[in-house]
Amino acid sequence: MKTVDASSLINLLAYPDEFSSHQNLLDDNLIAPAILVPEFLSGIRKLAIRKRIPTNLVNRIVTRFEGLQIELFTMSVYRRELWAMTKNFSPYDATYVLLAQTTFTPLITSDARMAKAAQRNTEIILLK
Repeated sequence: MKTVDASSLINLLAYPDEFSSHQNLLDDNLIAPAILVPEFLSGIRKLAIRKRIPTNLVNRIVTRFEGLQIELFTMSVYRRELWAMTKNFSPYDATYVLLAQTTFTPLITSDARMAKAAQRNTEIILLK
């Protein structure tokens, strides 16, 4: 089981050739905070608007995302812990890091800054 963040899913689904060596991660049991859904969709939308992915691929990427078996967690019971983590992380990033920490799972991310800040207390799989 692994925790996955939006940045890594965006890269894995929007740029499969560039991240081909990591595609097997999508076959693992994946978990994420529920904010993954709007963050992923927002990221794909931004890539399409900026023409970094072809418009005709957007629906296929979203369909592939829908087909992934990712267990989503609500993190609202961790309000205090999340707030305490905002010294080092955005509240969004803190949810991924905290979920990985509380479930003792590696965190898959493409966010090098978040990975560096989290690596002391969290196993990181950094996609480059």
